[in-house]
Amino acid sequence: MTEADFIERFEKDAPMLEAWGRFVAKAICDKLGELLPEAESVETFLKLPVSPRVKTVESAIEKVFVRKPYQNPYEDLSDKVGVRFVVLLTQDIDKITGAVESIEHWAASKDKDYEKEQEQNPESFDYQSVHFVVRAKQDLPVGGITVPAGTPCEIQIRSLMQHAYSELTHDTTYKPKAAATPQVKRYMARSMALIETTDELFCTAKKQIDIATSPEDAILREIKRLYEVLIVERAIATKSELELIDAYREKIAPETASEIQQFFQATPALVQLIKDRRPGNILYRQAAILVVYYLASVRRKFTKAHWPLGSREKDLEQIFTDLGHSYATD
Repeated sequence: MTEADFIERFEKDAPMLEAWGRFVAKAICDKLGELLPEAESVETFLKLPVSPRVKTVESAIEKVFVRKPYQNPYEDLSDKVGVRFVVLLTQDIDKITGAVESIEHWAASKDKDYEKEQEQNPESFDYQSVHFVVRAKQDLPVGGITVPAGTPCEIQIRSLMQHAYSELTHDTTYKPKAAATPQVKRYMARSMALIETTDELFCTAKKQIDIATSPEDAILREIKRLYEVLIVERAIATKSELELIDAYREKIAPETASEIQQFFQATPALVQLIKDRRPGNILYRQAAILVVYYLASVRRKFTKAHWPLGSREKDLEQIFTDLGHSYATD
């Protein structure tokens, strides 16, 4: 295949490749949404926006005709389109790996696995990432375009620190003499060693945080389920909700969820108030609103004294009024 033939075919396929990349990205994000805990969203789990990218013709030609000539340039180029996922820590990479390997529309092969490379070269500190190549199992209609069976898409999965290292060292691919100096090699190895150490410490800290907050997380899950039963709508997860749960944690116990359920079963008018205010007030779209109403009923002084959302104090005052209490005197 000549360069001219390659360019003609690549440019013809570009819209199809772009559609395939978008399909792969969406399928993984959708699957990831199913795998993540209820309290975590795909948007917060991923640390950079997912944006499929079709390789430029110039970059493709350089790779298959110049840097390492391919025997079958077009067919063997597996990264004509790629999707990158960036997560906070290496322990999060497995979640995306699980999503990639469970989707039925493609066959997935892992072309690079940093954990295996560490096992094989324990004394080496170098670029780390997980790379998949997924290929459509059969012709696939995507947005009015047919993606032929076998069409590849490269998937890169990195932690945020691995991504920073990759971005820093990317240009060394095109500056081989500079990259080959002992001083540069040493700096890069030291950087990766530090990244591995920092990631390990972060993962350990995250586990300890999860252990410390597990009781509150369990209660919040129960309250979210109760919210969906009472309000017949899905509760949203927000940072302010976590602030509320943390502020009131000393008055929240495993039996609190059942007490809240009994409280609202006895006061159906409050359930209707929450439904009515839900569209225009974000506080009423959070499951924690149930906790606030309950505590404002049984622990008024505590609820007022520990209210963490100073800018939304009028909301708490309204809740007191709904319960027939005077906010000013309590």
